[in-house]
Amino acid sequence: FRGGRSVTATGVVGNINTYYMGTTGGGLWKTDDMGITWNNISDGFFKTGSVGAVSVAESDPNIVYVGMGEHAVRGVMTSSGDGVYKSTDAGKSWKKIGLDLTQHIARVVIHPKNPDIVFIAAQGALYSKSKERGIYKSSDAGKTAVVRQNSTNEVFHLTEGQNLSDWKVMAVSEREITLGQGEKTFQLKLFQNNAAQPLVQ
Repeated sequence: FRGGRSVTATGVVGNINTYYMGTTGGGLWKTDDMGITWNNISDGFFKTGSVGAVSVAESDPNIVYVGMGEHAVRGVMTSSGDGVYKSTDAGKSWKKIGLDLTQHIARVVIHPKNPDIVFIAAQGALYSKSKERGIYKSSDAGKTAVVRQNSTNEVFHLTEGQNLSDWKVMAVSEREITLGQGEKTFQLKLFQNNAAQPLVQ
């Protein structure tokens, strides 16, 4: 296959045959036969070929979010991406939903019961401070997002110089998401009166 290296893959809840794999140079691939055969499902839709994160909604397997730009930094070469794509038909077609300037996306987490709520961890530029670096939350299926970054009234504090690739999602409940790094954990409230902003920049 022309996919090359991969830094992200995911299965589908309730379906042991289907998996998605994001590659660092060949886009997004899908198998419906437990990995015996793989087919590229991003050609003609994605503008860049480096995938950093892919996630399928637990409550609706037709909904898939893909964050572009590999997040594993290498001295040889690390390819950047062009934001976030979304499919509502299990990868048959895709729509670009924004965050074009984030360059590298490390995680995409979809609420387990409400697929309209999605969190995106964006690294931004790898070798410099980046205003695009931060955790983005959308509550309307990707139309707008609230940026969780450098905010004094949030439990989770992120500076422009920090990296998101090591953060793990520990738990998602109806009202908060828990992130962990080593022994530290941080909670982000799902429902707050923050002003939303469009994902498209």
